Amino acid sequence: MFVFRLVWLCLVPLSLVGAARAEPIVLTPQEAVRRALAKNLSLELDRLDPNLTDVSERIAEAAFQTELFGSADVVGSPGSVSAERIGLDPVRSTNVAGEIGLRKSFSVGTTLEGRLSTQGLFGGGKNGLDPAYETGLYLQARQALLRGLSRTANEASLTNARLTRESAAALLRRQAELVAASTLKAYWDLRATYAKLAIERAALQSAEEILRETEALIGAGKLPESEKMSAAYAVQLKRRSLLQAEQSLANARDRMARIIGAVEPSSLATPELVPASAPRRTAPASWTLEELQRRAVAERGDFRALLLATKMRRTEENAAAHRLLPKLDLVAGLQLVGLSGDAGAGTTSPYGGGYGSSYAMKRVGWSAGLTLDVPLGNLDANARRDLAGLQVRRAELSERIATQDLSLELNLTWRSLQLARQQLRLSEESAKVAEAKLANETERYKVGKITAHILSSVQIEAVTERLAREQALADLVKAVVDMQAASGGLLDRLGLSAEGEAAP
Repeated sequence: MFVFRLVWLCLVPLSLVGAARAEPIVLTPQEAVRRALAKNLSLELDRLDPNLTDVSERIAEAAFQTELFGSADVVGSPGSVSAERIGLDPVRSTNVAGEIGLRKSFSVGTTLEGRLSTQGLFGGGKNGLDPAYETGLYLQARQALLRGLSRTANEASLTNARLTRESAAALLRRQAELVAASTLKAYWDLRATYAKLAIERAALQSAEEILRETEALIGAGKLPESEKMSAAYAVQLKRRSLLQAEQSLANARDRMARIIGAVEPSSLATPELVPASAPRRTAPASWTLEELQRRAVAERGDFRALLLATKMRRTEENAAAHRLLPKLDLVAGLQLVGLSGDAGAGTTSPYGGGYGSSYAMKRVGWSAGLTLDVPLGNLDANARRDLAGLQVRRAELSERIATQDLSLELNLTWRSLQLARQQLRLSEESAKVAEAKLANETERYKVGKITAHILSSVQIEAVTERLAREQALADLVKAVVDMQAASGGLLDRLGLSAEGEAAP
């Protein structure tokens, strides 16, 4: 179990000290990844993918939601001017109508509709109104028997919307895993630059010590004056190497800070990031390539997205084939209609009674039948079916290509891991030999048996092997990270989710 530690930036006012300096940020690998997953700008952009929301699903589900519809209109006629000219009373009329209803479609091809409509016609001459009313209740059911009957085809858009969101989430997880891998590799590179800087500083101190001893031996007459130049040159070489190591450390800090979001995008500051963990020298588990491949196929987000894409293309192909069927529907309806032309004597309102009597539903009717629609040629549906079939074949081929690429990637990362293990073992052995050689040659130099030039060369060899050992250690840990990322198990290994939170 790793212990997460983090020291936040603490800025000291310039008025209190000569030069304000932020406290170092001490990071464990898990904490670095957690910060990257939470603040990395590329991931923030990926999380804004609209496919990650349920908007497309709600749009597709709207086709199966209950629909409320209605209308209202008033139409008036002032009468005929020509009728007045020949001495007749012009007939004026006002038609007031309204309708409200509900419509519900089901994915099994059933549509139910009910509507209530009413209208009043008010017309007459100089003697007043002669109102007439009609109110109707209409119920209709339609059931598809061929085209439109398939639930799978009817829900194709909804199914694809759900698969699209699942695919986007899988791709986001894969992107988070790649960011985590980049973070860990940058972390171990940073740790290696610290170690290399310490080696270069120690090498410079050793070269300066050799220079002082050379001057003492020259003063004692044990070495010629020319040996001082070789020792001084070695010091200059080490100072140049130290400057390069310091620059490498600043670059590694800068790169790491951007990955984990430790600074604002516009900031040119380079915070002091300090790795708090030492790398493991052995792989955390014994893996086989077959196990890694099975895990990658099951868990890698990019591969899972390809599988979901194939499902979507097959859904579209099924829906396109279904549209080639003739349209045969069973339609049944019920009508209840009430009519009234009497304003109703003895009522307070001149037309309230007649309007109310129209709800008596004096006429009942029903209907049932089949409707058949057979398009000739149906070129559009045929072309769409052929296009959907082509998309399915492309998706299946993309799966095969991805499987091939995945196998290659696993082989390459596996070989890199084995090579990194061997390189570390050989580098450690070489470093031990070089250090022993340096110790022996240093003793010989002190008694004047070798020149300063020879000793400087031996020292350079020892420093080179020490640096190679640190790089080999970093390469081994990065090879393990690559192997875990290639198999899709890196986030699980860290116990984190794509959001940077602890996995359930």
